[in-house]
Amino acid sequence: MAPSAKVTSVIVGRNIALHLGGRAILTDVSIALEAGQLTALCGPNGAGKSTLLSVLAGEHSSCANHIRYEDRSIADLSPRDLASRRVELEQRPSR
Repeated sequence: MAPSAKVTSVIVGRNIALHLGGRAILTDVSIALEAGQLTALCGPNGAGKSTLLSVLAGEHSSCANHIRYEDRSIADLSPRDLASRRVELEQRPSR
């Protein structure tokens, strides 16, 4: 990338915390996903990778004020707007 090129974060999550069933699932997680970049989430089973993706997709309204798509809070986006900005791939157990 050229030094003068501006990097734009398309999805930004700041200080994300999620509790489910009285248990902390995500604690103080921040992430910035840039346009045109491949990002991998790696970690052991149960680390919260899939949960983080579902939070970034807008599936947990309690976290909505901490997620921005192109400088707009996902709390301000309609379900239709959210759907037009994402693709969901369901996770299935291997056999």
